[in-house]
Amino acid sequence: MKCAVAAKNVYEPPSVQQLTLSRAKAIFRNHVKEFLELIFPGRLANRDTSAMVQTGEQYQKPAVRRLTPEQAKLLLIGHASVGNRGARDILELLYPPESADSRRECT
Repeated sequence: MKCAVAAKNVYEPPSVQQLTLSRAKAIFRNHVKEFLELIFPGRLANRDTSAMVQTGEQYQKPAVRRLTPEQAKLLLIGHASVGNRGARDILELLYPPESADSRRECT
């Protein structure tokens, strides 16, 4: 005796969230904020960048800021880590690789 079994289609296509322009801007703003926090720790902690966009704050000319040696070094390492060949060359000039002889002297 054979029983007829009705097969049910259980496959559902994956739900894809549509990326809107406002969502893309928010994601980009968050990534920029995290990156700037690495370069300038503590400076952006009290600022809300989304409030600046909503209130229409007036444009201010960029000002020249003097970097500390540590900030400049971190910025240079960041550029070198993403593949900037010029930054990598400068790092090699400033911090030459140690030779095998100098490593033996330290131990």
